Amino acid sequence: FRPGTISQGRLLVPLHQKLMLERQKNGAGAAVSIGEKEPPEFQDALMGHLMVDPLRLPSSGKVCDRKVIVEQLKRGPVDPFDGSPLDATALVP
Repeated sequence: FRPGTISQGRLLVPLHQKLMLERQKNGAGAAVSIGEKEPPEFQDALMGHLMVDPLRLPSSGKVCDRKVIVEQLKRGPVDPFDGSPLDATALVP
């Protein structure tokens, strides 16, 4: 995988860039004024966006959005912060 290569007629980009482009396309990436930014405890620890369904990872204790962790588990059953084994059943809401 090389960012920017074309496969099956589609441009391949890393997940964080794809999510950033989706946010901009949906209008959520608009400029933020002072005082309008979400508090850090409401932001996903991995991607930095506002969480809808937060989960605490059991080994690292970090809080991430469920959809981000589900995507991460598709790549491998490990905690993205400390590399320890992670199973979907061990996630704490």
